[in-house]
Amino acid sequence: MTALTIDRLDVIPIRVPNRVPITLATIRLEHQDNVIVRLRAGALEGLGETQPLAGFQGCTETQATIVPLIRERLAPLVVGQDAFQVERLVRDMEEAAPRSPYGQAAVVDALYDLIARAYDVPLYQLLGGLYRDRIPVVWTIGIKERAEMAEIAAPAVTPVPG
Repeated sequence: MTALTIDRLDVIPIRVPNRVPITLATIRLEHQDNVIVRLRAGALEGLGETQPLAGFQGCTETQATIVPLIRERLAPLVVGQDAFQVERLVRDMEEAAPRSPYGQAAVVDALYDLIARAYDVPLYQLLGGLYRDRIPVVWTIGIKERAEMAEIAAPAVTPVPG
């Protein structure tokens, strides 16, 4: 395939309200401030997203730090480049922002999405094929009284096959 030149990178900060605020050991989450990255190459676009939560599990990034980082340091590294050169672009981003895995992740996700669209295949196919038709996810339950937490957790419990 010929080069897939990235014409534009958009950084879109979003706030996603939690239906129910969640209280964790170190923070109360009323909402989540995420970042979407949109890469454009001609008529194609690829989307990536990241969900920083500063102070949680070692994350030191926030939406307020990621948005300017991508606009000022990462976008100049990818705009005008061939999206198929993922490994080189990742290396360049790691050198430019070595302690910003969340910011880099949004751009890398958008790169892979753009490439999958260029090949006109689902992203899972580009990444090696369908492995399973369901993906287990984490269900976060905030700190509450024990009985209330058990009630909230009950629908998430999946019986273990016997």
